Amino acid sequence: MEPYDTFRNKFADARAEDKLMIIRSESMRILAFVDGYASLMRKIVEERNPPELPDDFKDWCKKVADGSHEMRDLIDALTDSRHRTLLEQERSNQKREFNKGMWEYTQARVPELQQYENFTQAVEQTAQKLGFSLIENPTKKIEVDAPFHPSGYLAFRTIERRANIGAQFSQRDGRVHLGYVITLHWCSDQRNLKWQEHEGLTQSLVEAVIALNRWLIENWDLERIKQEYPWLSSGTIQRFV
Repeated sequence: MEPYDTFRNKFADARAEDKLMIIRSESMRILAFVDGYASLMRKIVEERNPPELPDDFKDWCKKVADGSHEMRDLIDALTDSRHRTLLEQERSNQKREFNKGMWEYTQARVPELQQYENFTQAVEQTAQKLGFSLIENPTKKIEVDAPFHPSGYLAFRTIERRANIGAQFSQRDGRVHLGYVITLHWCSDQRNLKWQEHEGLTQSLVEAVIALNRWLIENWDLERIKQEYPWLSSGTIQRFV
């Protein structure tokens, strides 16, 4: 099999970032041989000066060595860690500005959230007013992820369960209709990592936060939560992760 086909089959599904690192590592490996042997050949020619070789052979060896050095510099310039760091920082800044814009857009349409700096603060301060904490709970370890900070989405995780909350709104008849989507997750088959989830929509941030507390901290079962909060009445979804 030709090298082209080998590389294509091996790396066809790799991410662009991974392909860049593969180009760097593989090119450096190949160029090391080219550079090494070209320098060795040039040194032998200079020391022995075989009469049967072409007069330009030494210059050819030098051009091969110089070309490999130039190629290595090019690869380094385009794939070095500082260059990648700058690109990653640029993407991070773009993502942060987008999330900030989404949060401001949500706040402009949901007056209840305008008093908070971010969605994490809105959920946690609501919980504290109710007498508990979802982020710094003293009795239970809860991991919290805010991937779109400061925008309106949070993911909670305990050893046994998970839950998400997201703010959403729709506008019809000239009015804004506020909603908080709650998704409760539980592992129904630990061996196969089969997770199930149940989703509901409420217009009350207080009820949403209480439901999270019931699920994550107090370990209420799903049927009991559904009885107390009828808005958690949509179908159960099964997923494999």
